[in-house]
Amino acid sequence: MSFVLCLEKLAITILVAPEGIQTLAVRLFTTETNAPQAHTASLALALATSCFVPLGGWRTLRKGGSKMKRGVVFIGLVSLATTLAAQGGQKSWTFDTDKTGAIAKGFTNEIGEWKVVADSTAPSKPNALAQLAKNSGEMFNVTLVSDASYKDVDLSVKMKAFAGDEDQGGGLVWRAKDAKNYYIARYNPLEDNYRVYKVENGRRSQFQSTTIQHTDGWHTFRVTMTGDHIQCYYAGKKYLDVKDSTFKEAGRIGLWSKADAQSHFDDLAVSTP
Repeated sequence: MSFVLCLEKLAITILVAPEGIQTLAVRLFTTETNAPQAHTASLALALATSCFVPLGGWRTLRKGGSKMKRGVVFIGLVSLATTLAAQGGQKSWTFDTDKTGAIAKGFTNEIGEWKVVADSTAPSKPNALAQLAKNSGEMFNVTLVSDASYKDVDLSVKMKAFAGDEDQGGGLVWRAKDAKNYYIARYNPLEDNYRVYKVENGRRSQFQSTTIQHTDGWHTFRVTMTGDHIQCYYAGKKYLDVKDSTFKEAGRIGLWSKADAQSHFDDLAVSTP
């Protein structure tokens, strides 16, 4: 099946399917075709425009299509372009309108206990997203954003280490296939180090580490990845720079902590470079 035909079928799905099916269809399409969402959105809009020419009447993506079908495809492609542009562009979460005591809207509680909590110190008041579980050992607490996937990303979050005897802190997850396969950049205030890893089939492998002296309060973490190039920032300064191609496809983004590390997160933001 050609790329354009796949795009046409996805456009019709976006137009008529329930929201959950739309999200699944977009994720499957970008994964199978290896097409960045921003590029797909641009193509969808271009194809939608080509379906209709004011002076020449309706045109078709494929010969033999009916006028009604072309109209449906046109509307579907415009809807698809809007959907993909929204998913592939900039997006942020402050958790301030989410109900406390429950997982934030649009997030999945993969491992651990993730809940929105009131925090008067949060950078954007009144709420933050907290990891509250007191696990142990090599238990990685993960929450993922459910409604979008990204390949090349510019990802940031503000974090405050709240408690933890065995471990503290946490970090950012990206290109996640699931809760056991992803990239992670995390800061541990107990160890005063900032590290970037991959987690593959639940096993963590370290790429690079640096020492950063811990100070109390909120700190901003940022990760960019373009192709196989990963760069990790702390308080606006780049500390880690590595290359890896284990996870080449688009994946979900999220948050992470280890064992009994209880942390608060706020102002999660993502954009495509």
